[in-house]
Amino acid sequence: MDVTISSSGMQVSQRLEAAARTKAGKLDRYLAGIEQAAVRFSEEKNPRIAEPDVCEITLEGNGYHFRSRVTGSTPFAALDGAIAKLERQLRRAKTRRTNRQHPSRERRAG
Repeated sequence: MDVTISSSGMQVSQRLEAAARTKAGKLDRYLAGIEQAAVRFSEEKNPRIAEPDVCEITLEGNGYHFRSRVTGSTPFAALDGAIAKLERQLRRAKTRRTNRQHPSRERRAG
């Protein structure tokens, strides 16, 4: 999987970049065909916002498009939240795909 990391209004440390590449690279195990991952970090400038760090992850490939946008108190917390959100989306998509390919016995009998 090709992982692209970008930022807006902040510097991405090497440690954060390595964590993003590692965690986003593992998402292709949930659903085959995911070819690209774009990870974007940004920081909200409004001082009234409690969680200013934002992480957006977009997955594309084989007709699929998944996206998550999560805010957090630190960039690492935002990254973890975005990864968790995408894992739920990918599990749900895989379950739907599997259920459509293998209908239940009730549907076949009726």
